[in-house]
Amino acid sequence: MIIMKTTTFNTRHIVLLKELIDGVDSLLNNEIKEDPALQWKKKAGRILMKVLGENHIYVKEFDAIRFNTTFIEDLNQILVEDTYRLGLEDAKSFLISLVDELESEHLLSPGLMDIESLFAEMNRYVCAYIEDPYTKNSLHHRITHLRNGMMTGDISSDEIKNHVENIGYLDTGLFERIVPLLTWYYIQRVEVNGASNN
Repeated sequence: MIIMKTTTFNTRHIVLLKELIDGVDSLLNNEIKEDPALQWKKKAGRILMKVLGENHIYVKEFDAIRFNTTFIEDLNQILVEDTYRLGLEDAKSFLISLVDELESEHLLSPGLMDIESLFAEMNRYVCAYIEDPYTKNSLHHRITHLRNGMMTGDISSDEIKNHVENIGYLDTGLFERIVPLLTWYYIQRVEVNGASNN
């Protein structure tokens, strides 16, 4: 993403975008329902228009993210939830990428788009390849807890180990996607705590 140089924004705009990301996280942490998902997208669209301008290409790209399908009446409830979950994940990744770019432009802090993309990819994998509803729900739950804990640092090594072992037990393909996340997380901990802390 490349922001047009004529676009003006400030740190308050970045705060608004981060609040939208927090909002979508709240939706993703629970059973996905149609009305809250569509209300969140409508609100996000209005804020993007305020930040970037009504005719900005990114506003149009965000508006094009689909939260439903033309054949949704024929889907069972599990597939309906997956449809909205994927739409919310797309919207979240889009906003994280935008915040990443805005922060880089202002020399604030490095973005976490790559890490967020890995978490989004894990959820996509679950939606695409896991058929059992109980297993699917369990994996989404563990991925969300890992994401929240690892991004904030509010998670113990034992908790990480427990989630990773259970994810590996439930699906080996998903387990392979965790390795880059664990590498990133432990590198971050070394940088914060010092190389002497193992």
